[in-house]
Amino acid sequence: MLNRIRCKSLMFTLTTLAFLLVLVGSTTVSVRSQDAAAEKVYKARCASCHGDDLKADTKAGKMTKTADLTVESNWKGERTPEAVEKVIREGIGKMPAFESKLSDEEIQAVAAYTLKLAGINK
Repeated sequence: MLNRIRCKSLMFTLTTLAFLLVLVGSTTVSVRSQDAAAEKVYKARCASCHGDDLKADTKAGKMTKTADLTVESNWKGERTPEAVEKVIREGIGKMPAFESKLSDEEIQAVAAYTLKLAGINK
């Protein structure tokens, strides 16, 4: 009788552990696919001026005098997701507004991706 209880307890524990491993694995895949989607939007909409690395060392970046965002003092305002989302939505200086061009989810994802590239909110 005691062995049967131990066996059921062990099976419950193993089943729970397997479920948790699947859950964690799917969350990791979801985060990776969100990062990939954000990177795709960033490269399509932002990299021509800001560059793949935020240094603005591109033809368009030089022409518009886009700031090197790897330098903290070049940021206009706070370096928070909300502040970056606002700049993406409304534009700033020569940077156009993207509110009508990107969904809220894309704006949030690109803001997070930009901060990640800058080494913030890793």
